[in-house]
Amino acid sequence: MPFVLASIASIGMLMGYKLDESFVKDRSTAAQNNPTDYHPGKIEELLKFIDARYVDEVDTDALSEEAIQFLLNRLDPYSTYLSPQQVAAYRDQINGQYKGMGFQLNFFQDTLFVTYIYPDSPAKMAGIEPGDQILKINQHETIGPGLDINQIQQYLDEADQIRLTYRRMPDGRMINKTVQKAIIDLGSVTSYYAVDDSIGYIALSHFTTNSYRDFMLALESLVEEKGLKHLIFDLRSNPGGVLDEAIKILQQFYTTPRKLLLYTQGDHAARMEYKTSGRTFFDIKNIVILINGSSASASEIVAGAIQDTDRGIVIGQNSYGKGLVQEQYKLRNGGEVRMTIARYYTPSGRLIQKPYNHTDGQKDRIQSDSLIFKTESGRPVKAAGGITPDIIIADDHTKPLILDTLLDQKALGASIRVYNQLKKMYERKNIKQYLSDHQKIKAMLLQEFIHAAPTKYHQFISTHSEPIANQLFKKLMYMMGGDFEAKKIENMEDPFVERAIKYLQSQNKKM
Repeated sequence: MPFVLASIASIGMLMGYKLDESFVKDRSTAAQNNPTDYHPGKIEELLKFIDARYVDEVDTDALSEEAIQFLLNRLDPYSTYLSPQQVAAYRDQINGQYKGMGFQLNFFQDTLFVTYIYPDSPAKMAGIEPGDQILKINQHETIGPGLDINQIQQYLDEADQIRLTYRRMPDGRMINKTVQKAIIDLGSVTSYYAVDDSIGYIALSHFTTNSYRDFMLALESLVEEKGLKHLIFDLRSNPGGVLDEAIKILQQFYTTPRKLLLYTQGDHAARMEYKTSGRTFFDIKNIVILINGSSASASEIVAGAIQDTDRGIVIGQNSYGKGLVQEQYKLRNGGEVRMTIARYYTPSGRLIQKPYNHTDGQKDRIQSDSLIFKTESGRPVKAAGGITPDIIIADDHTKPLILDTLLDQKALGASIRVYNQLKKMYERKNIKQYLSDHQKIKAMLLQEFIHAAPTKYHQFISTHSEPIANQLFKKLMYMMGGDFEAKKIENMEDPFVERAIKYLQSQNKKM
């Protein structure tokens, strides 16, 4: 997998859905204004005693952080402590930005290759291209065995201005460039395009502080330029994020004001309702939401609201089931405690949170899976955590062909070589115009792949030539245009998208 080279930690992946800021209030001011509400207790006493009397030197700060994490872990899966460093990385994540040069790299045969350039980034302005081989970062050699991603990241974190030495392929020219880092806007809309004259597709990777803006720009383009009437909104593998952005996007689907979209409630948290405004910018007729087992929290809120209000249908697989609300408490060291204070409920009253066990063996209070709720039109919908789609795509129809590590590396190499061949053939003009003949390009990719793969894999490749060619083509298209281009190719044979298109086309005929 390519990695974004910048000082942005993949903290969301490391800690899973614990970092899903679905709803955050800041109680730090209240805590500071009422110091008498809190009294030091046994933990503080013990830490002071350890600091004063323990036989060896002890890092009491680290010890206290471990104690905080241990206490929170006993409450539920999502109450957690974030260190100051994790807080900073998390802020970058939910803002959808990072400071860097704006390219992605991947190792192939002990060589670091550029696999994608972000538009309008310092790397793009410096003239760096996909397929370039990075040989030096400042004074550090980046070619040869023994290097790993962490070392490369350390080299790139040394300064805001980076000196790069790289080889331009396919002619082998050596180029030296100094690149100044800048703030890179990653964007949360990973792909959008017109499926046909009336259906549009938008994929959202997560809900950042700019997701509403990103979504509306994509929607505006599809409606005004393509004549969009119906929408496929892809929230598969979207772990959630900023609740307010999800609610603002949801509100754009409803012309009726004050319709309930979501409510939260807890033993010590009053019921809070989120409703429609009735103010929309575009007229979207029919909506399909795509979800899977990694769609969580804010994604489930969107899917649940659309389903319960009969505004559209949900297609895919049962969602993750993350329905607990965390409140944020800032600590004096710059860290933060995020503690669960309430639960999410869909408009019909379904609890989104799936069952879980507390560390003391007690089960969370959940709704029985025998409970049946009803949508506005009276359709029955199930409880017991997560969102069950209206149309379920069987899991065995969605598993891609998995290449082992060696073959995946050979696939990357084949894509890079074909990309460089195309650059040579077409003298670095807009290569995209020559990619319309998919079969010709796939044949080139497959030939390169077979040539590079060990003989023992040839039978496997022959048996699975079509899915392998599709994967190779997707890698090539990613180099050309990132997720935007690769997603179009992937969706051509995606059973989720195929079923959504079939449904919307049937609805279009009824209009």
